[in-house]
Amino acid sequence: ESDPNVEPELIFIEDDGLSASARIDDEIICCGEETQLHAIAMGGVAPYTYQWNPTTGLSAPTSAEPIFSIDNIEGSSQTFTFTCDVSDSFNRTTLTTESVSITVNALADAGFQYDNQGAICLGEAVTFTANETDASSYTWKINNRPIGNTNTLEYIFNETGPHRIELSVTKDECSNISYQDITIESLPNTSFSVNNNTVCHGEPVNFNVINHKTGNSYTWNFGDGTEETTNNRNISAQSWNAKIENPA
Repeated sequence: ESDPNVEPELIFIEDDGLSASARIDDEIICCGEETQLHAIAMGGVAPYTYQWNPTTGLSAPTSAEPIFSIDNIEGSSQTFTFTCDVSDSFNRTTLTTESVSITVNALADAGFQYDNQGAICLGEAVTFTANETDASSYTWKINNRPIGNTNTLEYIFNETGPHRIELSVTKDECSNISYQDITIESLPNTSFSVNNNTVCHGEPVNFNVINHKTGNSYTWNFGDGTEETTNNRNISAQSWNAKIENPA
């Protein structure tokens, strides 16, 4: 109960007038990266309320400092522009800040192709070509070992087994990376035997490929200008000399 003999105390709130501004941490980012927006309120009566417009990509559009991030854009680059409506606690005044803009660049295309889509044999040269033709940098790696920095790369494999090909591409300050796994096959054994080293003219001779790994095809050159290709390991010929060339 108030004492009628005591005069009430008056509390004065000084109001200098509400003002607000906005800024961003980064004006240019890459797809998938983050940057932060900031609304700064002064004057008026705190606490303040905030509403960012539009809300695209914002983590908390009603906070003073939301995070912006976006994974997909239209074209190679897209600009997003924001303003913030700021009100004081009396809701007497709402100010819209000046706009702030963020440019988002697409990630570089790190895909690549290689010319040998079939089996790749030991010692065979393979040409790798990046999809991106005008990037600022390329980094090729095989099994995590750097091997080149151009758009197109030719490489000769000297070890059999699985190999991981890695390409890192940078364009408009945005980098991307891709991988492909390939397997290098060993060469087939090119040794062969003959059933008889001494024969009479016109007598058939049987040749046999000594191969622990069955080949897909065999090409025989009999030394007399004739060749024969067969999937068989055994063949008979009437000649005095024989050798295998280019086994597959």
